[in-house]
Amino acid sequence: MAKRQIEWLMIMSQLLAQLSDRMTSLGLIWFITTQYGEGWLTWYLVVGGLPHLLLAGFSGSWIQKMGALKTIVLADFLRAILFGVSAYFFSETPTSNSLYLIISIIFTANIFSAFFNPAILTLPIELEEEDQIQLLTARLTTITSLTTMVGPILGLICFNRFGIKGLFFTSFLSYLISGACAFQLTKFFKSSEKEKSAVPSKSISLKPVSLMTSLRKNKLIATMLWVFLFMNLFLSPLQVLLPVMAKNIFNNSFNSLAYMEVVFGTGIVFGGILLSLFTIKKRELLWVWGLLLFFSTSYVLFNFQDKLVMNLFFLLMMGVSLGLVNVLIIHLFQERPLPEDVPNVMSLTNLISTASVPFSLTMLAFLQTFLRVEKLGILSSVGLMVMVLLAYFPFSKWGKDVFK
Repeated sequence: MAKRQIEWLMIMSQLLAQLSDRMTSLGLIWFITTQYGEGWLTWYLVVGGLPHLLLAGFSGSWIQKMGALKTIVLADFLRAILFGVSAYFFSETPTSNSLYLIISIIFTANIFSAFFNPAILTLPIELEEEDQIQLLTARLTTITSLTTMVGPILGLICFNRFGIKGLFFTSFLSYLISGACAFQLTKFFKSSEKEKSAVPSKSISLKPVSLMTSLRKNKLIATMLWVFLFMNLFLSPLQVLLPVMAKNIFNNSFNSLAYMEVVFGTGIVFGGILLSLFTIKKRELLWVWGLLLFFSTSYVLFNFQDKLVMNLFFLLMMGVSLGLVNVLIIHLFQERPLPEDVPNVMSLTNLISTASVPFSLTMLAFLQTFLRVEKLGILSSVGLMVMVLLAYFPFSKWGKDVFK
C-alpha cells in the first residue's frame, strides 16, 4: 500500500468520525433544547463526559493490549451499529422515554469515543517513521479543528432537513465508512508488523502499564498535562466572552460574533496546516513554551480591545498560536514517553479535552454570580500567563534536551 494512500485513509477515518461526533452532538443539543428545555442540557453534557472520566485509566491499557488500529476499527464499527439501530427504532414523536433514550445513546457512543480518541493519536507511532510523526499528527489535529467549525453547521442542516432519525442514519454511514477506511490500514499494518517489531523504539509493549506508573516515570509529561489542563480551563471563558463582547461592545451585532468565531477557528486550522507542511525538529519544548507565552499575551491584550479590527487581530494570533501549540504538545506526548506509556498519556489528554469544557463552564456559571464575564476573562488570561511563566522552571529542568 502506497504511503500517500495510507495517510489519506487515516485522514478520512479521522475526518468522518470527528465530523459525525460534532454533527450528532449539536443535533441532539438542539433537539433537547427545543423539545425538553435548556435545563436538560447540563445532564446531557455531564452524562456525555462521564465515560471519558470513568475510562481514562482503562482505555490506555486496552490500547496497549489491542493496539491502536484495532481499537479504532472496533470503536467505529460499534458506533455504526449503535446509530444504525437507533435510526431504525427511534420515534420522531418526542416522549419522556425519548429523552432517556437519547441520553443512553450518547453515553454508549462516548464509551466507544473514549477508546477511539486516544487511539487515533497513538496510531501515528505505530504506522509512521519517527521523522514523519509530527506531520501526520498535525494533519489529524487540523482535521479535528476543522470539524469543530464545519460539523455544527452540517449537524443543524441535517437535523432540520431529515430530523433526528436522519441524523442518526448519517452518523451510521459516517462511522461505517470511517471504520472501513481504518480496516484497510490493517493490511499495511500486517505487512509491516514484523519490521516494526524488530525496532524497540517503535514497538508497543504487550504488558499493560498502569496510568499512575506512566505518570510517575514521566515527570515532564505529567507537568505538561497539568499545563494542558489549565490551558483548557483558563480558555473556557472565551466561549461566553465572545457573545458578551458582541452584545456590549459591538452594539449587539451578530455579524461581529460571527467574525470573531470564524477568525479564531481559522487561526487554529491555519496553525495546524503550517505544521502539516513544516516540522519543528529542534528545541520543540522551547517552542511550546514560547507559543504558550505568545498565546497568553495575546489573550491578555484581547480582553482590553474595544475596536473590532484589533479584537480580530488578537483572536487570529491566539488561534494560530493555539493551533501550533496543540500539535507540538500532542507530538511531545507521542515522542517523549516510552511507546507503552503513550496510550495512557493520550487517554488523559482525551479526558482533559472532553471533560474540562463542561466542568469549566459550570464553574464559570457559578463565578458569574460574583464577577462579570469581562472581569473573569481578564483574570483567566492573566492566570494563564502566570502559569506559563512558572512552567519555565520544570520545563527547563526535566526537558533540557528539547528546551535549551
